[in-house]
Amino acid sequence: MFDKFEIDVLLDISAGCQRRCDDCVVSFDSPMSLSRTKDFKRLLEQCMDDFFLGNLWLGPTDIFASNQTVTYTDPEIIQVAKYFKTLTLSTSLLGRDADIARHAEEVGKHYTQEIKLAIPVNLREVDNVKYRTYIWDKINLFEKHLGRPLGTTTRKVYFIGNLPTSGDDIDPTIFDKFIKDWGVQLDIGVGNGRQGIEALRTMFDNALEFFDNRLTEVNNFPGALLEEGRGIDLLYRNGDLYFMPFYNERIAVLDDRFKLFKQQIWSVDNLISNINNLMVESMTLSQKHPECSACEFNSRCSLFLVPTLLDSLNIKHCVQPKELLRKNGTYHKAH
Repeated sequence: MFDKFEIDVLLDISAGCQRRCDDCVVSFDSPMSLSRTKDFKRLLEQCMDDFFLGNLWLGPTDIFASNQTVTYTDPEIIQVAKYFKTLTLSTSLLGRDADIARHAEEVGKHYTQEIKLAIPVNLREVDNVKYRTYIWDKINLFEKHLGRPLGTTTRKVYFIGNLPTSGDDIDPTIFDKFIKDWGVQLDIGVGNGRQGIEALRTMFDNALEFFDNRLTEVNNFPGALLEEGRGIDLLYRNGDLYFMPFYNERIAVLDDRFKLFKQQIWSVDNLISNINNLMVESMTLSQKHPECSACEFNSRCSLFLVPTLLDSLNIKHCVQPKELLRKNGTYHKAH
């Protein structure tokens, strides 16, 4: 099933943040550790022959916040990052110019690959011109002190808003407006499951309505732009590795159902076997629901583990904005 697919990894290590965005479900009091990094680096070494190691994401909260147990300058993190083409850093860029400049210089010193920034945005503040001007000034400051351009192959910054538990007060033209006013796409995250998988339920209760009510040619539902078998998203946290299901974005689900290498050696053979088993389970679950089994998007949902995620949340209805997938997706290229 796999042939030089891309592996992206979220290194879930940060606990501090300068912001408290609406609808954030990240737990800020979760202890971090870097256990089993030798096993992880050995696995990455094996994966280089079979996979393309694309992006390492340090997050999910502000990686530059002061109250961190583990920091981006940790030698183990620097060693892990060397295997990846791109490094993405979660940061609010809130703080003194001198601190932002210092962090940028440290990143430039320790990391040689392409650097991108992932910046949280409150969806209810997209019209805040003062904040928009402020944050772009900070991005330019960071890039200046980094000593090289951000994001040389694709966009250099990801602005990410949380999928709201209630979107009634979110501007229905928010996606078009963000491109027009901010100059880049707006990403919508489904959240982070540090508080447990149940924390994701209210988001999925609202997800379909949120995206369906904001249909547009530039609506950023990346799941619509991805072909089946595009790659593998993994989550590393406290010495455990998880497979990340994908809805409109990859979703951090800290649940044993998605955990890899249970009582196993960390090896590329076991990685492929574990992920194949998860996908088979997902396809089997999809066949139990008539709506899923007859759907044109059944296989893509199954490979992205959406049926397994919904089963874990005991959600019986479809959460996919099918019209949006048809409107601006590349689904048909995969068939």
